[in-house]
Amino acid sequence: HYPALKLFASGRQQASDPVIMLWPCRRAGDSEWTDQYLRLTSGLLDQFIAQFRVDTNRLYLDAGSGGLNAGWDFLAMRPGDFAAARLLAGWPGGAKASAIKDVPIWAFCAADDGLVSDTRNLVRSLRTAGGNPLYTESVSGGHLDTFTGFGAMSVFYCTPASVNWLLAHRRGTASTNEPLLSITNPTQQAVLLTGTTNLSLSGSAEALGQAVTGVCWTNSANGANGNASGINVWSTTAIPLSANKTNLINVTATTTSWAPAFGGNTTFSDTLTVI
Repeated sequence: HYPALKLFASGRQQASDPVIMLWPCRRAGDSEWTDQYLRLTSGLLDQFIAQFRVDTNRLYLDAGSGGLNAGWDFLAMRPGDFAAARLLAGWPGGAKASAIKDVPIWAFCAADDGLVSDTRNLVRSLRTAGGNPLYTESVSGGHLDTFTGFGAMSVFYCTPASVNWLLAHRRGTASTNEPLLSITNPTQQAVLLTGTTNLSLSGSAEALGQAVTGVCWTNSANGANGNASGINVWSTTAIPLSANKTNLINVTATTTSWAPAFGGNTTFSDTLTVI
């Protein structure tokens, strides 16, 4: 039952290998995921890895609702262990966003979910820290139906696009899985050193064959923002840079939510640090 924290692991290298899901739960009546719970969960994962033939480059995490904060802190507790994660409708834990920003993350929530502000804020914190989480927000769907268990969270858990995206990741390998926006010019590197006062960027955006409806950019150093020209191949010019500051340029594309019954959209991005 929710709140949920799930850990996934795949077998060794073979496409036909099964995916095994560990689903740790709190004791009935306990209302919080404590540090003790997280240590127990970490020990459970270590025991599982020791007992089964698991590809440790393919460990994944799902966390939702009141378990999202636990999943957030669990990622920070085991830096570099997880290939990717999905975070659904909740709030961040106590760890700084910078501690988990390099984990490929896809976050989800519905606009009519009471946790939508928390979810938006955690996505914003990851992007401000230099991370590139995907974020899907449906127009409707709520949290979970008390009687059926069906709601936006259930749909997002089962959406083939997000499941395939999660399981395609490998630890330590740069993500090439769509939805994917890439800044390719003036550099494909994460950091650019320059003496110029403004910058032109270009790149690509693909979303598993779905339409990309727009591409925009922001510079956190000075609050400047604007829209790029083009969609799948995009470009923008004259992005103003602030001298003697680290300019964090985030370029974000928008596509479908993959939940047509609930509407909404998905945003995905790439970030260039300009010094």
